[in-house]
Amino acid sequence: DIKDSLEILKEKRKSRKHPQTDMKICADINGFLLYALSRAYMATGREDYREEMKSLYKYITQNLMDSNKILHLKYETGRKIEGFLSDYVFVSMGLLAYSMVFPENSNAKLVEQIMNTANENILREMEQLKREGFAKFTGNIQSQEDSAFPSQFSAYERVLSILKFYGIFLPFNLPATEESQKNMREYPAYFTFRTENYLMEENTFSIKGEDMDGEKAREFRN
Repeated sequence: DIKDSLEILKEKRKSRKHPQTDMKICADINGFLLYALSRAYMATGREDYREEMKSLYKYITQNLMDSNKILHLKYETGRKIEGFLSDYVFVSMGLLAYSMVFPENSNAKLVEQIMNTANENILREMEQLKREGFAKFTGNIQSQEDSAFPSQFSAYERVLSILKFYGIFLPFNLPATEESQKNMREYPAYFTFRTENYLMEENTFSIKGEDMDGEKAREFRN
């Protein structure tokens, strides 16, 4: 019967050479997961989300961060790859969201240092690209855009907006690439996330006591 056949197949499978397992752990994906768990906990109050957050936060801060620098990958062998822009911004976003759930763990100053490091890298690469005609923004700090989750460009905006709630105002140094602009037009994950950025930005001005309506806020931001 089918059950017996399955057992025979399983036994045969054991003798096969197993495919290589992808064991890499990416900082950007885990940073975004920390952000998502934080938002999910605030919306539902589920304790299992809260406990997962604590475990993930501990892993990120102990294994994927080196002071104010972020790693992109860390392999079981110990090999490391330096962080891309997506790693800096998504980890920063996750750390800030974590602080909203655990206010005793304020990460605002840490994120300020992380984003300053990211901005230094961006400016350094922009200087290099000026000699190449600035046709395309590439380099170590710029990783591949991924349509499965929000653009790193949008996440960069989000982090700067959240920092304003803490009274931290950082310069906006990141140019929009043709790729990121195209993706923000075509993919819902990009568009909706960036729309929320605009709403958050206008609320930031209101909370900081600035007498601005939406149009003035947009002019100020631009």
